[in-house]
This record gives sequence, C-alpha cells and structure tokens, in this order.
Amino acid sequence: MVGPYQMKYVVLIIASGFAIGAENNLIESFYEDQHESPPRFVNPAKMENAIKVQPTGGSVRLNCRATGVPEPRVTWFKNGQPLTFATSNRENGQRYTLMLTNLVRNDSGEYTCVVSNRLGSVQWTYTVEVHERFIPTPRIVCPFSNVTVAEGESLSITCDVYSHLTAFVRWIKHYHINGSYFDRNGAPYAKLVKDAALADVTDPHTLTLHNVTLADSGFYSILASSPSGASHKTIEVLVVPKPFPGLCARLSCLLSDNHCTQRAGSGADVLTIGSDFGLSKWDEVACDSDNVILLTDSSRVCHYLQYPEETTFIYSYFESIGSKYDKTLFFGLQYILKKWMVGPVITVKKINDAKEFFRMHFNQELFNEAVLEGSLIPTRNVLFTVENTDTAVPWLTGWFQTLLMQTWYPTTVATHAWHYKELLARYLHETCGSTASIPYQLHDFGCGGASSAESAAIGGAAHLVNFLSSDNIAGIRLVSQYYGFPMAGYSYPSTEHSTMTPWGPAGESAACRQVMHAFPSGPASVASDAYHAANCCEHVWGQDLRHLVEARAELHGGMLIVRLQSGDPPEIIVLEILGRYYSATVNSLGFRELPPYVRLMHSDGVTLEMAEAVLANVKANRWSAQNVLLASDGTLMREPRGPAQRFAFQCSAAIVRGQEKEVHRNPVTDTKLSSKKGRLTLQHSGSGYITVEHGQGNPEEDCLIHVFKDGHLLVEQTFEDIRRRSQEPLGHLLNT
Repeated sequence: MVGPYQMKYVVLIIASGFAIGAENNLIESFYEDQHESPPRFVNPAKMENAIKVQPTGGSVRLNCRATGVPEPRVTWFKNGQPLTFATSNRENGQRYTLMLTNLVRNDSGEYTCVVSNRLGSVQWTYTVEVHERFIPTPRIVCPFSNVTVAEGESLSITCDVYSHLTAFVRWIKHYHINGSYFDRNGAPYAKLVKDAALADVTDPHTLTLHNVTLADSGFYSILASSPSGASHKTIEVLVVPKPFPGLCARLSCLLSDNHCTQRAGSGADVLTIGSDFGLSKWDEVACDSDNVILLTDSSRVCHYLQYPEETTFIYSYFESIGSKYDKTLFFGLQYILKKWMVGPVITVKKINDAKEFFRMHFNQELFNEAVLEGSLIPTRNVLFTVENTDTAVPWLTGWFQTLLMQTWYPTTVATHAWHYKELLARYLHETCGSTASIPYQLHDFGCGGASSAESAAIGGAAHLVNFLSSDNIAGIRLVSQYYGFPMAGYSYPSTEHSTMTPWGPAGESAACRQVMHAFPSGPASVASDAYHAANCCEHVWGQDLRHLVEARAELHGGMLIVRLQSGDPPEIIVLEILGRYYSATVNSLGFRELPPYVRLMHSDGVTLEMAEAVLANVKANRWSAQNVLLASDGTLMREPRGPAQRFAFQCSAAIVRGQEKEVHRNPVTDTKLSSKKGRLTLQHSGSGYITVEHGQGNPEEDCLIHVFKDGHLLVEQTFEDIRRRSQEPLGHLLNT
C-alpha cells in the first residue's frame, strides 16, 4: 500500500451455538444406558465468547470437539454453504477442528460446525471478522533538537528508532543553494553522510563527527524507513570557532599594540598579529553596535594594568542599595546574557574593530550565578555574582560590568510595576474581595514614552512580569524571543483624540456609535474627554448609546471602557454618572460596582502616587476599585522624579599570588556606600532573605544558582515561572 501506513489484518471470533436432536433428558439417559449417546461438546465453556485476534499471515483454530456413541461426524459450513477441503491446505476440517491459515479479509464470515450421529446432532457457530489495522511509521526519539560544539572537538548524536517492522536508518546533511534548502519542486537539498563520518557503521542510530570544523555546522537528519513508511528528525549542529587559548588574556594587548605574544604563565597558545591585520575604517567601527567588546566603559580598557601582579581571579556582585522601595523584583539578566554573551561573542574581526576604535578614542571566559528572576529580594542583598573562570583574564569580570550593570533597568521597571500590582491588590481586597481582574488593571501604553526602541522592549517585558494588559508590541516580542513565551500580553481596540476629534463636537455621539459598531465584541476603549467628559458620559454613554452598550454586552460579551486622559473632572463624577444610568449595585463589602461590561480607565501619565490617590478617592466614596483601570503612557518606562532604585556592582574577593583575599570599600564619609566582603551566598531565613558574607554561607541553602558559564546559558528560565515567583509575596492578597 502506498502511503505512511500499511494494512494488516486481525481476526475477531465470536462464538454462538445450540444443540438439536436430543428429545429430552429421559431419552438421553436411555441411550446412555444402552451404551449409546447423542453428540455433545466436550468443553462448551471454552467455546463461549471466544474472541481471538491474529495478525495477517497467522492462523486461527475453530474447535468443535465432541463425543457420542456411535462416534459422531462433523460437517463445516461457511455462511450456510458446506465447506470443502480438497482444494486448499488452508483449511483442515478433520477431528472436529477447522484451521484457517494465512488469513485474508475474504475469510470473514460465519463458520458453523454440525456434529451428528444417528441419535441426534449439535452445532456451534463462530463469527469470524477480519479487520484492518494500521502499523505506524517508525518513531524517532532524539535527545535534543540542536547542539553546539567547539571547533576541533568530536560530536556524537544517538537517536532511538522504534518500529514494528525492520527499519532502514541513515543520516543525511542538508545544504542550501542561493539561500534555499529546497529545490523548485520542494525536494530538500541533502547528501548522505559518508561512512567515514560514522563512529560505527554497525550502529546507524549514532552519528559521530570527529574533529569538527566550521563547515560541519548545519542541519542533520536521521531517516528511518520501513514498509509502513518513513520518518525523520532534524538536529541543528552549530560549530563555534575554537577560542584562541589566551585570546581574552591578550585582548587588551591587541587593543593597544599591533603585536601580541603569549602572556607569561597563562599556558596559552601564541597568537601573533602583525600590522597587516586589516584595521577597520572609523565609520565601520563607530557603527558596529553588535560588538560586545565595545559595550564597556573606556576606563575599563586600562584596568588590566592596574591590578596587583599575579592577580588571577576577580569576584564581583550586583545588588540594589535601595532608594524609593525596600524590595527589588529581579528581572532581565537572561535577556542580556542571551542577547550578548551566549555563544561565540568575541571574534578576531571584533577584536580588530575594537582595537581601531580605542586607538582613536585614546592615545569569553566568565562565570555567573544569580537569584531566579521574578524573586522579590530586600534591598542590600546580592542579586547576582560574576567571576572569571580563566586565571589569565581576571580583568574580564570588570570589563563586562558595564553591560551586566544594565540589569538595573528591567529590574527597576519590574519592581515599579510590582508595587502598582501590590497597590491594586490591596484596594481590590478591601473594596470587592476579589483580585481576579488585576492582570488587566494596569495597561502599558509606554512604548512611545521610552528613550529608544530597545528601552521600550525591555521595559515592556518587565511590565509583563506583573500584568497581561499591554499595547507594547516590542515588549511582547522580547519576551517571546528571549523567554520563550509566545504571547505574554493582550490588548483591545482603543481610540485616541486624533480619531475622535475629526467628527467634531456635534459628532461625538456618532463617533462613539461608530466604535461600538466597528468592534461588536470584546473590550473597546473610547477616549471620552475630547471636549467634556461629564457631558459625554451623561448624554452619549448614559442616554444616546446606553441601549447599544447593553445589547453589545448581552449579545457579544462586549465591554465599554470609558477612558479619561485628563484629571478633570475627577473619576468620582464620572462614576456617579455611569452608576446612575447603568444601575450600579452594592457588593457584600458595601461598595458600589458598575456592571461588568462598563469600566472607567484613567490614563493620564499615572504615577504610583497618582494611582494611590485615585484609588483612595474611589474607596472613600464607596466605589469598588474593580471599576477603575489604570494606564501608563511612559511613567513605567522612566522615573521623572529620580530613580526608584539605586544599584551597585562591587568587587568583594580576589586571588593574588595564589592567595584568596576579601576586598571591599568602606568610605569614612559615607558608610552607606560600604560594600560586602568575600564570597557571598543569598539564603532564606524565617524572616526573609539575607546575604551571608566571608564565604561562610551554606552552599546547599544558597538561592543563587549557576545561570551562565563560558558562553553557555545553564538555566533557561520560563516566563511562567518568573510570573509565578513575582506573585508569591502577594499570596495573602491574591488568594481571593
């Protein structure tokens, strides 16, 4: 059969039967007394409900074993017609047993045995059904879908193949022509992997590549084919350039001199670069925004000359030293690591470009552990640590400080948004007893208020740790790309003044009607203060369109969001108007609530202080906080009144001349700037998190986990887990 499956056959046998000829028990007893008896089945219990399943090519036995005096004979019928056995060896009707072998679908039918002698007869009918079943194509299970290996190393990939039928296994490598992996007919470009590339041709399930080169990068597929069809699995192999041993150790040398040799005692191979190395033009260097070597401060380029002789190790940490908030919601490190530091981030070309830049500007071996993102940590506790893993590059820890320090921004925005969430949760808990609406009660309109597209994306992602409501597409896409969550935020149609004012004051009702008709279902946010918010709520939403709003809600589950972008009139006046026309009710806590299809949104640059003032006023006038949605048009992305949190990146330990020492700063003029000493652990006690200094912490209780080492991300944190951790401190409020 053509296709991914092959037909096979199974046999179902259903037995039924009855006895005829015996007049009654008295007659049977009479014949038995005369040493004669009518036929009877030897073991009828075994014949009842007999169902046998056999594959094609098998055999089935239909048994009608009987006894009687004189010896009875048996006659077989199929579908009422006598069976003959002269022309076929498939059926054997001797000695009360019918054997069917090499079954095919035409063997289906009713098979009856009639056993008789001169005193009577008995019979039994079997129903035989031959059904088709599918044999699936081979199933392939591989340990991973992609793998990274360094140039010059060996790679072994073993995939398990499960097949009902014998499968032929082979490996192929895909290649592309003019950027396409398929020809015009849709067939893939591929070549069979040579036997020399196999570790053992007797084990085709395993592909081994020895001494790999950059040319070995690409997509490899394992193919398994059997008579039932074929399957395949594809694995991406990435061969990264072999790092020059000591490349990082001589990075600063390369940036200041055209010649570089092995640093004494580094154990590194010699890398010699001459004056013909090929310096980049200034405009090329200045525009290379992807060169991680240049993502540092100018002063750090000279730090390698400032450490004590024979310094081999620098250990630093990052913490929030507080300001506005006493707790910090840690977020964003994984984005920085995956964007800038995973994989082969330092190449010869980037070294060369950086060298030219620093010549005009003047005269990857790293280890990182961090607290899990989404954790709420009190200020002045370690959030992550950084140390070099190659003794030849102690200055690398400080070199990447500039880049890693940028974790302050997503952490600050996430912390800021968390305090909005805590505020909303508290007022919802007090005024309606339910926090179910909280994921949608702070909407992010802040993309346009950010300083750059990347800032908008980072800040938008940090907001999404705490809320689901967002217009910030850049933030949603960042979460998808770097945290593997395909859709972290949701939005709905919203008008703005530029779409409302062209209708003019006299056409305000028509403009609102247009929105209701254009979006008949789901939430729709309508800017209602283009001229006079109270008048719009009174005459447009309260009178002209009230029945349309109610019908839209009843028929399609629509929600009207009356959005105010100015603080005049205050929310209370609007709530009173809407409550009068839409029949507000009083909940069990004594606070008034609009019907669930009408809500009020305040979106005029809502700061945390403004949000608390709005919610306090709503509560004071006996309205539930559930009636009010908040939106930020940029205050989430920036702090106009100073930073919400301050951060520090400090060195706390070093190894000099083979001896580890604790280091710290302790300015006598400002003891608040004192730093921590030695190796650090973050531990959770009964009263909360504490940082243990001097290397005296318990490693088994350390909340810092290894997340990155030598270009590899060790822990892939999911956005679901980050969100869950951020909610744990609010459990006493969110459990309703």
